[in-house]
Amino acid sequence: KVFGYVMNLDLSKAVQRQIYIGNYERLETKQVSALLRPGMTVLDVGANAGYYTALSARRVQASGRVVAIEPYAPNFEVLSGMIRDNEMPQVTAYCLALSDKNGEAKMYSAIDGTDLPVMVEHGSAVATVPTRRLDQLLDEWRIERVDFMKLDVDGYELFVLDGAGSYLASGRIRTILCEFCEEWLVRVGGSGQQLWDVFIGAGFHPIWPSAKKPDLGLFNMIFSR
Repeated sequence: KVFGYVMNLDLSKAVQRQIYIGNYERLETKQVSALLRPGMTVLDVGANAGYYTALSARRVQASGRVVAIEPYAPNFEVLSGMIRDNEMPQVTAYCLALSDKNGEAKMYSAIDGTDLPVMVEHGSAVATVPTRRLDQLLDEWRIERVDFMKLDVDGYELFVLDGAGSYLASGRIRTILCEFCEEWLVRVGGSGQQLWDVFIGAGFHPIWPSAKKPDLGLFNMIFSR
């Protein structure tokens, strides 16, 4: 059980194994849990097996809303199975990728010793997935305000944020937990500094773990308004 929900996990997968043993992003979990309240609206972008989906569902309760987005079909099967088996009416899930335009994109084999396919172009493509702009999806879903968004898409974060431009500019996304991976961001023509500048330019400020960009190649940060 994860946050009181039953999850069927594949222990050969690194992330799912870490979830199983209770060692997945423990510091981030504590911070996010403290931020979430009943009735909030949450987006889990790059949901994987649904760890943050489960955490959010538990914290926002039946009065809230959780939208989970996961493009890779095998991960989506685990995610949607959890939602179905646990009867989570406040949660909906979509098998698609967020980007700066609507269309299709390829996912590529895992890099850097991980077992997760990525949107960063390299090596062999393993899947083709639909892509959508987040601002258009939020309009379609009639979501006026996103209280919290988790964004972990392995180097594709700049494209996701570009596709959420109208919601970022209007302040309708309030708090974001975002992964920074310099190597993967550089592979798509960006950088950690560029991603940082997008947040600051949109009116966010870092609230965890510090008020400054860490001098590290891979880290998570929470930004808020």
